[in-house]
Amino acid sequence: MHRLVISDTVRFGEPEGGFITVLGQVRCQDDVQIDVDKKLKIVSGTGATALVKTVEYTYNVSTSVGNLFRYDSPHDHRQHHHVHRFDSEGRETAVHELRSVNDVPTLGDVIKEARDDYPPPPSNGEES
Repeated sequence: MHRLVISDTVRFGEPEGGFITVLGQVRCQDDVQIDVDKKLKIVSGTGATALVKTVEYTYNVSTSVGNLFRYDSPHDHRQHHHVHRFDSEGRETAVHELRSVNDVPTLGDVIKEARDDYPPPPSNGEES
């Protein structure tokens, strides 16, 4: 069974100082949520035709038990894009650097990873 997105509150902020913020949460089946926090730099243009580039981001995928994984842009203590991995109880088990720009995920990539790579919890045998 693949998880489906059931709702989202992800919204684009108004352009300010040459940047646009993207904030919110994507809620999926099986108690999975994806918290989105992005900062886009306006490269050129205005309005709906503006060209933007992601300059900062965090995609945190979790359940009520704890984190599953989190992608982050470079920041003070990590100079490269990276992903944090967590065990089934939400304890961090690894951090992997993403050295290629091709490895940096989009929100769509993160939703797909949450859907395809993290199986739903075991059923208790009851029909829903």
